[in-house]
Amino acid sequence: MIITTREERQAQLWQAKDFAKRVEASSLPVYEFLRRFEPVDLFTVALALHESKRFPKVQQAVLTELWHGGWKFAFKKAVSRKLLREMFRYARFRLPKEMPKKVTIWRGVRAPDPELGFSWFLSRDIAAYRAIVADWEGRGEKPVLLKAEVLRSNLVYYGDALTLNALRHACRANTNQQVIPDAVISISTDENRDEWIPAGLRVWRGHDRGVVSRMARGLPVAHSAVGSAAVARVHREIGERIVRDEHLRPYLLDTDRALVGVTCLLATFIAG
Repeated sequence: MIITTREERQAQLWQAKDFAKRVEASSLPVYEFLRRFEPVDLFTVALALHESKRFPKVQQAVLTELWHGGWKFAFKKAVSRKLLREMFRYARFRLPKEMPKKVTIWRGVRAPDPELGFSWFLSRDIAAYRAIVADWEGRGEKPVLLKAEVLRSNLVYYGDALTLNALRHACRANTNQQVIPDAVISISTDENRDEWIPAGLRVWRGHDRGVVSRMARGLPVAHSAVGSAAVARVHREIGERIVRDEHLRPYLLDTDRALVGVTCLLATFIAG
């Protein structure tokens, strides 16, 4: 929702402040507050909170929910890159005390201009995993892993928090140690594919085996509204893409194909 008139802007600002006050008064974590109470337009709330320059702790939680859920792509399209970074910097996300002044970060992606993205990781293996599974539209583009050096002071977001959207999408492992830089010192492409592609596949195998194990035992693989069937379907689609991917074929094991076969069977059974 884009605020176009002064009256609308004032109304949305009041709504955002009211929401922030209720969150601050609650003893619940914000993701639990959002799960229990009526839905709100988090996108508008985030913009209004940024304009008010108040409630940075609430803004942290709101931005985290937006960033790790289905809002992410619409969110990035609706605001400029400059404004998006300003919003994250205003929220004043805490960084680990042990983090050094200069940090190495990684970004795995399949896109024509991979260096333009926001999402980076402190873990090379998780970034490699993202590069492997990121062919969402099935275009068959080459997986790319970027490496960058960045100053700690230039990291405007550090994500290691449990959120409502992480629960919904069963993606806790994928959001750990995610960062957003507003500037980098240097950036390069990691050409050592024989090392990082197998590392990314190991992360995928571990994650998928965990999901398959839960499905086989009849346990839920999603914690709320999205549901186990939807999560199982996503894992099935990712697995099918991986075993068909010509870029990954040289690194696949026979057990990978068997794993995907079991995932497909169980996902079909859950979907009914």
